[in-house]
This record gives sequence, C-alpha cells and structure tokens, in this order.
Amino acid sequence: MLGNLNGGAEVFKKVPWNPVEMQALNLGICKAIFKIALEHARQRVQGGKPIIEHESVGVMLGEMAMLIDVLKQVFGTSPRP
Repeated sequence: MLGNLNGGAEVFKKVPWNPVEMQALNLGICKAIFKIALEHARQRVQGGKPIIEHESVGVMLGEMAMLIDVLKQVFGTSPRP
C-alpha cells in the first residue's frame, strides 16, 4: 500500500507521469470497467432475461468495446489492420 488509507489522490499527485503512462493507465481502467459491465450484464436479470439480451444494453456494450479497440489502435497497443 502506498500512502494513507483513502489517500490515493495525494500519492498520484507526487508521481511524475508522462503522457504515455497516463494513456496506458486510462486504457487499462477502460478495459477493467468494460469487463465488469459485461459480467454484470450477463448476470443481471430484468424482464425474465439477462440484460445483455436487451437491445439497448447490447448497443451500449458494443459501443464501449468499439471505443476501447479504437484506443488500443491509437495508442499502438494492438496491431493495426
């Protein structure tokens, strides 16, 4: 653990981040959030079926996945077509 409990913002202010590290950190956060959202959509049931089967939820998850893929290509973390 770095710093005090619930003092993460103070620690991050002291760390010298360069733009590439910030981009990698943000991309990692996006990927983790998508994974959590996808798992939740698979488990949550509404109207007798998992919410991942609802069209609007599928569209939102698809858009999240597309934006993450775009970020990967922009930042060069995956091969470009």
